[in-house]
Parts: sequence; structure tokens; C-alpha cells
Amino acid sequence: MMKVLSTLRLILFVIVALLNDGRRYLVSSLQFEYPDFRNHSLITLVQEGSWYQGDNPIIVDSAVWLTPLITSSDTNLGRMIYSNPVSLVRHSLGNGKNSSASFNTSFSFQIVCTTGYGKCGSGMAFFISTSKQAPKDSFGAGLGLYNYNNTVENGSRPYYVFALEFDTIQSVTFPDAPATHIGIDLNSLVSERYVVSAPGSAHPELYLDKNYTFTVWIQYDADLTLLQIWMTNHTVRPHQPIFQLQLDLANVLQNDDPLYVGFSASNLYAMEIGVQGNVIYSWNFSSAELPPVVTKNPPKNPLVQTAPARAPDANAPAEIPEKSGLGNSSKSSPPNVVWIVKIVAVSSLVVFCLATL
Repeated sequence: MMKVLSTLRLILFVIVALLNDGRRYLVSSLQFEYPDFRNHSLITLVQEGSWYQGDNPIIVDSAVWLTPLITSSDTNLGRMIYSNPVSLVRHSLGNGKNSSASFNTSFSFQIVCTTGYGKCGSGMAFFISTSKQAPKDSFGAGLGLYNYNNTVENGSRPYYVFALEFDTIQSVTFPDAPATHIGIDLNSLVSERYVVSAPGSAHPELYLDKNYTFTVWIQYDADLTLLQIWMTNHTVRPHQPIFQLQLDLANVLQNDDPLYVGFSASNLYAMEIGVQGNVIYSWNFSSAELPPVVTKNPPKNPLVQTAPARAPDANAPAEIPEKSGLGNSSKSSPPNVVWIVKIVAVSSLVVFCLATL
């Protein structure tokens, strides 16, 4: 009996070792959806460092309040992220090129102002970043994304951020867009592109101080290096995007540190000028696989060729297929020959061990 158990343990050990060895071929994709936050599994409400003394994000009635309306602090900052990192960029491939993955995301949110323009908070943003926590002193116009100089301390690694900001006040500290505006931020507080959303602008329906509930769709096609963004104060995606921008995400997120996706918001001097509540009601996200790693000296006649990753469906990312639960889904695509060898090896081992019983 002991001999049988020892043999079975050996078989199990070898099988696990072979399967784990295949992980180096794993290319991850991610997909999740939160129609609301009653079940907020894998959502992290970020607790900031000791430098931060304000209120923290809270969940009320199935919605995430990044900055609560009822406040005991004159400065507030709030972040929420999906707890697991996402694979969206890879640098220094064997062919000398960087690589990025396509992604879609959609979310609904509201900026609740207790006073009018210029007397409320600073706004909020969707972001992809190498850091879970906000940089020190990123209150107010920093939106919890940057300090005013976008600097790092104590020789730490650079802080890379892609963000879509919903800015409710023009800052005088740096060259900021006028009035309320929506902007694309690439490692800077100064938006690469922006649209004004004040009354009398081309997009008065996107006025951020009107207490509208907005829906946003962001689509990034890595093959085309094309970023498109739609936004409405209804629920149906508009025909025309408000942004269409050629962008290589790997040039923005410039290292291979883990990336986190989420939302950030901030208030400054809320006790003096009013309070702004930044609320997330729903959130969907899906990303494609990164292209496989190409070795410097590939075989002359490769047995397996992998097609480049394509963008998720160009239609609204809110139309993510229903699943049995929330979380991430990953796909594994190792070379077929490797798995054939593994299967033969395991089978031979099993036959040998059984023959010795």
C-alpha cells in the first residue's frame, strides 16, 4: 500500500511540475463587469499613506463614492482600483519592438456638486498606472494622479499614468484647459487633448457641474494604435467619439511594472468652498492578449504561428458576455509541440509506474 501511495505522489508531482513549466507561455487577458457594486469582489478602495489625513472612499447603495459628500476634512482624495494587475504593455521584445494590448472599458459616473462652477471640487479621472496609491500631495488639481511637478522621491521608479480626466475647474498653477473639460493625460497634468464641456461650448450636454449621470466608453486598438472615446449623459453610445487619437500605449507606460486600472478623484478646501461627491455606478473592462514573445533567433521553420492580437469588439464594451462570476479570465497558448512532448512524458511515466506496482 505504501508503495502505491509513493508512486501516485511521484506521478502527481511530475504532472504539476510539467504544467507549471508551461506558465512561461501564458499570455493574459482580463475581463470583468460590475453592473453595480453590491458585489465588489476584487475592487480595492485604496487607503493612502500616512501623508494623507482626509476621508477615504466608501460604498453607499451599491455605488462607490470616491469622495463622500459628507466630509470632516478640508482636503479629500479617493481611489478605487481593480485589485489584480492587468497586462497591457511589454517592452524590449526579441524583435526590438515594444508591444501593447487592446482594451475596452465603459463606466457610468456622476459628479455631484453642492455649489456652482469654481466653488466645488477638482474632478475625477479614469486611469491606468504603475502605482496603486496616489502620489504624495496630489490633492486638488492633481486629481490624485500627480503632484504638481510629477516628481518621484528617494530614487523611486518613475510614475507612469494614462488618464482620462473629468476636470471641473481651471487650474492657475499650470497650463490647464479653460472651464470644465474632459482631457487625455499622458504622464502630465497638461492634457494631450481636451474638449470643453461648459454651457455654450460644442458639448454642453457634457457639462460636468450639472449633476448629470454620464456614461463613457474607451476603446484602444493596439494594432491600429488608435484610441477612441465616447461620452454621453444618457446610456446609448453616441455615433461620433469625442476623441480619436493615434497613440502607442507602450510609449506612455514606459516600463514593465504591473499596471492597475481604476478611478481617482480629489477635492481641495472642501470645508471652505463646497463639497464635490464623485460617484462610480458601474464599470466594465476587457483586454486582449499581448502578442507572444518573439525570440532573437526563432526557428527557420516554426511549427506554430500565432496571429496578432485583435481588439475586442468595436461595439460598446458594455456588451461583455455574461459570465458565472466576476473576476479575470486568462488564456494559455503554449506551442503544441511542447504539450505533445509533455503528454507523452506523463503517459510514459504512468505506464512505467503502474508496471512496477
